[in-house]
Amino acid sequence: MGFDIKVIADGCNNQLEKINYQYDILERMFLYIRNQFLFNPKYGLDNYLSTRIRHGTLVNQLRNHYEIDNLITNITNGKYISNKYWLDYMSNVSNSSTLSTCDNFFKKFAENTDNLIFEIKEEYVQVSTESNKTKINACFNYNIEYFSPEIKKLQKRTELNSYDAMLSEMINLLWSHTDKCLEDVKNKLQETKQKMLDQLHDLEKNIITITNLPNQVKNMFHDTIVKCSGEIQDDIQVVTRWFNRGSSVNFDFTIQQVIDTCISYINNNSKYTLKTKIECQSTTSIQGKYFSTLYDMFHDIMNNVMYYERNKGLHNTCSIEVLEINNILNIRVSNPIDISEEGTIKNKVKEINNNLETLLRGGKSRVEGNSGCI
Repeated sequence: MGFDIKVIADGCNNQLEKINYQYDILERMFLYIRNQFLFNPKYGLDNYLSTRIRHGTLVNQLRNHYEIDNLITNITNGKYISNKYWLDYMSNVSNSSTLSTCDNFFKKFAENTDNLIFEIKEEYVQVSTESNKTKINACFNYNIEYFSPEIKKLQKRTELNSYDAMLSEMINLLWSHTDKCLEDVKNKLQETKQKMLDQLHDLEKNIITITNLPNQVKNMFHDTIVKCSGEIQDDIQVVTRWFNRGSSVNFDFTIQQVIDTCISYINNNSKYTLKTKIECQSTTSIQGKYFSTLYDMFHDIMNNVMYYERNKGLHNTCSIEVLEINNILNIRVSNPIDISEEGTIKNKVKEINNNLETLLRGGKSRVEGNSGCI
């Protein structure tokens, strides 16, 4: 299978160069298929990673137990706030200089922890190609150089004499490479886990060394470090499972079960409790293969509600209404907002709705800003 054509490559020297047009065609075909595999706005790998992993889920999963254990704080006005919880325990037995040093230890620990978590999100769980090299540490690297030898092998296989046969083999190449990429992510997660544990133990060592804490407080701090260490390992294990290629789901479910599962997961993995009011009038059974899609939809919306509530210091109730009319589900999710932001939010929703089709076609769902609209 194949044909070579000789063309004049250098007229001055009358040199001839063999150009294999068949390989060039195969490579162009592969690049088109690869780009669809990676960047298709609805089904591409990059969109999948964005909406199901990078879109808040990963950071929340890995940061949550640090917050519950009061070991890290958030940023206000560009700086990490003081860890008042533990500094209060130390205030009676430490002078101002020691307290200031401890304050800096906690702030630096929070910064280093966030850097490790965001490194996973912003550097490792990213897609890279020969034309998109901004993420040099991306675990999902699909540079053509990884595939060129395999494309040459495909070219020599005479039994691949149809478009469908060649397409199938190219898809297999992409999935095989994806499996290797998934293993790379898992290895990076294990490396990050060890760095997190080391930082946690260094924090304990630094605090204990410069303070003269009562045994009760010292033991409480040590127990918290040990507890958080175990939670970190569990959280990394949870995230690692996200990077297994899934198998089909063989169960039926109701929309109420999806909502309950989502709320339970969010509240079990957050220091903040999302209050909800649910009115569900649908009892129809839905095929299991649609569970993850519906779960992701509710998770993104409710995760954004919780994020908004937490940042605004609100404790309102998120309302979820589900009606089934003529076999069509009508779903409405609403939550109170800060009245001073009403105009801004309405304008943003209007802007997104007016450009929804363009945003979807252009693959902009990963950069639109956590609205949950797309």
